[in-house]
Amino acid sequence: TGVISSWAPYTDGATAYAIYLTQDTNNIYIGGRFKSVNGVARCNIGVVSKSTGELQALNKKVSQYSNCPGYDAGQVYSLHFNNDVLYVGGDFAYADGVGQTNFVAFNTTDGSKINFAPTPNGLVRTIKTDGTKLYLGGAFTTISGQTRNRFAQYNISDYTLTDFNPSFTDGNNVLDINFSDDKMFVSGSFTKINGSTCKNFSAFNKSDNSQDTNWCFNFTGVYSTYLYSTTILGGNIYIAGSFDAIGGSTRYNLASFKLSDATLNSWAPNARKDLIGQIISYDIASTSQAILASGNFDTVNTVSSSYFAQFDIPKISFNSVRSWEFFSFSFCFFMICSCSNIWGATRFKIFTQSHTSRR
Repeated sequence: TGVISSWAPYTDGATAYAIYLTQDTNNIYIGGRFKSVNGVARCNIGVVSKSTGELQALNKKVSQYSNCPGYDAGQVYSLHFNNDVLYVGGDFAYADGVGQTNFVAFNTTDGSKINFAPTPNGLVRTIKTDGTKLYLGGAFTTISGQTRNRFAQYNISDYTLTDFNPSFTDGNNVLDINFSDDKMFVSGSFTKINGSTCKNFSAFNKSDNSQDTNWCFNFTGVYSTYLYSTTILGGNIYIAGSFDAIGGSTRYNLASFKLSDATLNSWAPNARKDLIGQIISYDIASTSQAILASGNFDTVNTVSSSYFAQFDIPKISFNSVRSWEFFSFSFCFFMICSCSNIWGATRFKIFTQSHTSRR
């Protein structure tokens, strides 16, 4: 329905960049650059109830300073939860008052910090797990004392760095990592992988970590091209970022490919804004009923749709957009979806919307 619910935790600071819903505890973890959640002191990390928005007791801190002076001191860009461990990535120099750079892991059962400090020399923008492996992506070029250009893989069992070492260069960041049954997809602002041109997006075979170059495309745009986020649904991978065309085919900031053969699909929503400047789709997510996209656009396919758009499944015309006009205060950075609700993180506010599909 797109109706905003009464669930309304809030942050006092600049931005909430990341949210993560834990299915087992029904808590939502919030990361960003803020100094309080619901009026209670928190340092760039907060935990709230999925059902009520009430602030939870776990109080972990990351900052550029040991005393966490305020929201100008570091930020969290990525959160990931796996087997009672909360992984935190971003731009910080201290965790719970002790020196630790840009990545930290906490045991959520007792709040203790896990003895794992890889010390990446640049931002960590995305964290994922898949089976027995932990993956980090970002702007770093060294981690755990080894050269790793913006991507690293660890064994979860003992947090040892593996030999898998693809090099993402000629760009600043790996921004997203995602997995299908047989492939790992990596996206960001790079233009080369292992020295060969492959802009913004590629895939690796999970069986042997080899790169599948069928997934290298030529993303172009008036401004620098980025891929910020991906989601997988129904045999397709959907991408969100800043681009005007893919291999000469016009696609404005949103597109999708068939997982089976890397074919660009006909799905081509036009996410634009009535101003001069770079338009970016920051996040894309999915439920069993819809694809959801957020960014700094204000129209999709000429339909007014401020900062958020929903594309229902199934639909006779899948390029049709459902307009939700509720993000007038700012654009949405990240979303999570579960059953009938969507949670989003934006400047100053964490929110949830009820979600139904038109069949």
